[in-house]
Amino acid sequence: MTKQCKNSVVILSPISAQMSQQKTAFQTRKVFMLLCLVIICAMTSLKAQSQASLNVPRLTLQECVRIAREESPLGVAARRDYESALFDYRAFEASMLPQFSLNGTAPNFIQSINPITQPDGTVQFLPQSQMLSNLSLTVSQRVPFSGGDIFVSSGLNRIDLLGDRPTALWQSVPFQIGLRQPVFQFNQYAFEQQSRALQRTIAERQYIETLENLSMSITNAFFDAYIAGLNLENAAANSAINDTLYQLSKGRFEVGKISENELLQSELAVMNARVNIARAELTFKRAQYSLQIALGRTPEEKCFLVPPVQLPKVSVIPERARAQALANRSEAVGFDNRRLIASRTLEQARLNNGFNATLSASLGFNQTNNDLPLAYQNLLSQSRANLTFQLPILQWGLGTSQIESAKANESQVEQRIIADGLNIGQEAYFQAAELLLLEQQVVLSAKADTIGQKRFDVAKNRYIIGKIALNDFFIGQNDKDQALQNYLQTLRNYWLAYYRLRRLTLFDFERNLRLIVP
Repeated sequence: MTKQCKNSVVILSPISAQMSQQKTAFQTRKVFMLLCLVIICAMTSLKAQSQASLNVPRLTLQECVRIAREESPLGVAARRDYESALFDYRAFEASMLPQFSLNGTAPNFIQSINPITQPDGTVQFLPQSQMLSNLSLTVSQRVPFSGGDIFVSSGLNRIDLLGDRPTALWQSVPFQIGLRQPVFQFNQYAFEQQSRALQRTIAERQYIETLENLSMSITNAFFDAYIAGLNLENAAANSAINDTLYQLSKGRFEVGKISENELLQSELAVMNARVNIARAELTFKRAQYSLQIALGRTPEEKCFLVPPVQLPKVSVIPERARAQALANRSEAVGFDNRRLIASRTLEQARLNNGFNATLSASLGFNQTNNDLPLAYQNLLSQSRANLTFQLPILQWGLGTSQIESAKANESQVEQRIIADGLNIGQEAYFQAAELLLLEQQVVLSAKADTIGQKRFDVAKNRYIIGKIALNDFFIGQNDKDQALQNYLQTLRNYWLAYYRLRRLTLFDFERNLRLIVP
C-alpha cells in the first residue's frame, strides 16, 4: 500500500481507499446512533419536564390576565381608583337629598361695654356681662330644577344677663320655613348633576381601559417568559446536535473528507451554542421573575405556561369597531362633558352680564319669655323677605368680550371634539383590520414553522450521510430557528392586537358584549 503526493493532491491506493470508506461508514453509523441517543435523551428530558410541570400551576394566558386584574398591585390600585370616584359620586348624590343638621352654641360668653338705649331714648355705654346659647334643628333641600334651596327649622335661644341681678330670657322659634332662589342666574345644581353623572361614567370607562392596558402588559410578560423557555429548549437541542456533528466532523477530517476550515466552523458552532444556552438561561429566569412580579406573586414561585395557540373566534368588522369606539370609549363620554363645560361657560357669561337677582324669604312663628314653657305659648308670626338684584349699566365692553370669548371657546371645543372623534374611530378601524390580518399570519407562520423543522431534519440527515456541506446544514438550522421566532412573534402580536382592540372599543367581539366593570 503506497501513498504518493503530486501537486498537493493525495492519491490513495484502492485498498487504502476501501479502508477509508469502511472507516467513514463506521463513523457515520456511530454518529447516527449517537444522534438517536441524543433524541431519546431529549425526549426523556421533555417527559421529565412534563412530569415536573404537573407539580406546578399550569397557567394559560387568559388565567394570567385574570390573576393580574384581580390580585396584582396594578389591578388592585386601578380598582381603588375607581372605588374612590364611585364613592365621590355617591357622596354628591347624598348631598342632593334632604340634609338634617343640629347646630348649637353653648355657651357664648361676652363681657364688654355696649351701647344701651334708655327709656327716655338716650343711649348710654354700660358694661355688660352676658352668655348666649342657642340650639336649632334644620332640614334643608337643594332644588336642582330651579337652582334654589328650601329649609325647615326649629330653634331655641337663651340670653343670660350676668351681674348684680342676673336674669335669663328665652326665645323660641318652633317652626320656620324659608327659601333662597336665584333669579336669572346660572343653575349650578343642574350643571353639577349632569357633570357628576358624566364623570362617574368616565371613571367607569377609564377603569375598564386600565384593566385592558394591564391585559396587554401581562400578555407581553407572558410571551416574554414563554418564548424565553422555548428558546432555552431550542438552544439546548441545537447544542446537543452541534456537539454530535462536531464529533462526526472530526472523523471526516481525519480521513480527509472535509477541510480544516469546515472542522473549525463546526467547533465554533459548538462553542456558540453553549454561549447561547447560558444567555437563554439568564433571559428565561429574568422573564419568569418579571411575569411573577406582574401577577403579584413572589419571584420564586414557579408555573408552567400553556401556549395560547387556540385563537378566539372573533367576528369583527372594522366599521363596527369604529362605531363601538365612538360609543364606549372614556374619551367619547368625555366629549359630552367637554361640551357641557363649554356651554356652562357661555351661559354664565350671558347671565352674569344681565339682570340677575336673589330672592330670600322665610315664614314662621316665635315667642319670648323669661320662663321656658311660656316661650312656646301665644306664638307670634315671624316673616322675612329680601330681594337683591344687580344690573350692569356701563362695563366698557367687558360683558360683550366675555360672551364672545365663551363663544370662541365653545367653537374651539367642538372642533377639537370632531378631530379627536375621527382619530378614535380611525384607530379602532385599523386595529380591527390588523387583527384580521394577524389571524391569517398566525396560520401561515405556524405552517412555516412546521416546514422549517422538517427542512432542518432533512438537512441534518443529509449531512450525516455526507450529501450536503456543513454550511447547508447551518442554513437549515438558522432557518428553523428563524421560522420558530417568526411564529412566536406573530402569535404575540395577535394576542396584543386582540386586547388592544378591546381597549380601543371597550367591546368584547368574542362574546358580542360591551365591556362592563367586573
